[in-house]
Amino acid sequence: MREAMVRKRNILQAEADARLSEQIVEAVLESTELQLHLMEATEEMRYADKRATLARQNAEKYALYSQRKGGEEQRKKRERAKLKAEAQRALKRHAKATEEVEKQQPVVQELGEERTRVYIRTEWMDSKVLHATHSQRMQTTKLWNILHTHYFRIIAVIIASRAEVVALERSLMSLNSELQVNSEEERRKTNAMARLWQSHTRTQRMRLRRSELGKLIFGKSQRHVLEAVFTGWIKFWTWRLGVRAQYNLKYKLVKHEMDLNQASQRIEDAQRRKLHGYATKAKGQTILKRHQGRLITCRMCGKDYIEAQNHARACSYHPGKYEVACPRSCEFAMKGQVSNRCMSHRVKRWTCCDERQEGEHGNNGCCARFHLPPLADPKYEVAIADVEARDKMEDEFLKTESDRIRRDDWENKHRKRGFDQLQEMEADLAAERQIVQRYKFLPKPVADTGKS
Repeated sequence: MREAMVRKRNILQAEADARLSEQIVEAVLESTELQLHLMEATEEMRYADKRATLARQNAEKYALYSQRKGGEEQRKKRERAKLKAEAQRALKRHAKATEEVEKQQPVVQELGEERTRVYIRTEWMDSKVLHATHSQRMQTTKLWNILHTHYFRIIAVIIASRAEVVALERSLMSLNSELQVNSEEERRKTNAMARLWQSHTRTQRMRLRRSELGKLIFGKSQRHVLEAVFTGWIKFWTWRLGVRAQYNLKYKLVKHEMDLNQASQRIEDAQRRKLHGYATKAKGQTILKRHQGRLITCRMCGKDYIEAQNHARACSYHPGKYEVACPRSCEFAMKGQVSNRCMSHRVKRWTCCDERQEGEHGNNGCCARFHLPPLADPKYEVAIADVEARDKMEDEFLKTESDRIRRDDWENKHRKRGFDQLQEMEADLAAERQIVQRYKFLPKPVADTGKS
C-alpha cells in the first residue's frame, strides 16, 4: 500500500515538474519577445530623434544657403551694371579703332608692297662667310640656317673647351695639393732619417769600441765566427745574383712581348688611320662606336664615309637641273622669255649655279648636305631576320602551350575544384548549425548546469 502511494506521489511530482518546466520555457519565450519589442521601440525612438535633429540642421542650412544666394544675386546685379557700362565704353573704343584702321589701311598696303620688293631684292645674296676665298650665291633663308647651325656649333665647342679647361684646373689643383702633402711627408721623413742616421752612427761607434776590446780578449773566436758568417754571406750573395739574373731575364721577356704587342697595335692603328682618317680601338668598343666606325657608301654621291665623320658639308650636290639653258644673269631668262639674240648662251649648264661642267655624282655641286646611307644594310637585315625568326619560334611555342592548356581545360577544373570546396564548407556549416539548433530552446538553468 505504501509503495503504491509512493509511486503515485512520484508520478504526480514528475507531472508537476514537467508542467513547471513548460511554464518556465513559456515564460522565458514571453520575456524574450517583450525584450525584443522593447529594443525595437527604442531603436524607432532613436531613429525618430535622429531624423528630427537632421531636419533641424537641414532647415538651418537652407536658411544660410538662401541668405548667401540672396547676397550673391545682389552682387551679380552690381557686376552686370559694371559690365554693361564697360561694354558701352568698349563699343566706343571699337568704333574709334575702326576709324583708325581705315585711316592706316593705305599705309599698311604700301608697306606690304615695299616688303614684297625688299623680299625680291634680298631673296638671293653673295657671301664669303662660308668660303673665305670666294663668294657663293645662296638663298638668304638657307644661308641664315647654315650660319645659325655654324654659330651654335661654335658655342658648343666653346662650352666643351671651357669644361675641359675647368677639368684641367681641378686636376692641377688636385696635383698641387698632392705635391704639398708629398713635400710635407718628405720633410717629415727626412727629419726621421736624420734622427735614425744619428742613432746608427752612435751605435756603430759604440760597437767599434767593443770590437777593439774583443780583438784583445776574443780574437780567435771572433775570426771563426767571421769566417762562418762571411761564408754564409758569399752563399747568400751567389743566390741573390742568380735571383737577380732570373728576374732580369723574365723582365726582358715580358718587355719584349709588350713591345711586340705595341708594334702590332701601332701597325693596326696606322692601317685604320690610312683607311678611316684616325686610329680606332679594335677591342673594347661599344656597339654605338662600332656602328659609327663602319664604312658606308653614300647612296647620293657614291663616296665611302663613316658616320663619325659625316657632317652638313660632306656631300655636295646641285639642286637644279643640268640642261641647255641661258644663265640666270640673262635678261630674257629672268623674264621667262625666249629670244634669238641669246643663242650663244644656250649651252648645257646647271640651272642652280650656271656651272657648265656636269661633274660626277655632284662632286662640283654648289650646295652641300649630309651623306645619306643606303636604304638597306645587309648585315642589319640578317640580324633583324634572326631576331624575327627567334620571336616567331617563341610565339609558336607559346601558342602550342596555350592550346595544350586550353585542351586540358585547366580553367574549368580549377573552377570545379573551388565549387566542390565551397559545397563541402556549406555542408560542414549546415551540420554545425543543426547541432547548435538542438540546444537553442533549452531552459536557462539546464543550459547553465549542462544537465540534459
